[in-house]
Amino acid sequence: MTPTFVVAHFHFIMVGGTLTAYLAAHALLVPQDVRPNVPNAGAWSLDHGVHRLLFHVHAAVLAGNAGMPRRYYSYPAQFQWLHVLSTAGASILTGGLV
Repeated sequence: MTPTFVVAHFHFIMVGGTLTAYLAAHALLVPQDVRPNVPNAGAWSLDHGVHRLLFHVHAAVLAGNAGMPRRYYSYPAQFQWLHVLSTAGASILTGGLV
């Protein structure tokens, strides 16, 4: 198992678990009759956003084997789609939390 996969799994569990617990506590404390579908939509958006945001960290294991360098300011063009996917995930995650 590569160290990159361990780092990816750690961030996936810490971000996903913490934000899911936050959303669950918020859904428990906010009365359902005030906003009936908002916690459900937020939970699905959060789940999708976390997966899309952190997919690139897991994919970095495969991309690293294909030649993607770590901790660079500008990555090669063939790996740009991973960063675009991550940015879209961060936007979805933010929308789910809001």
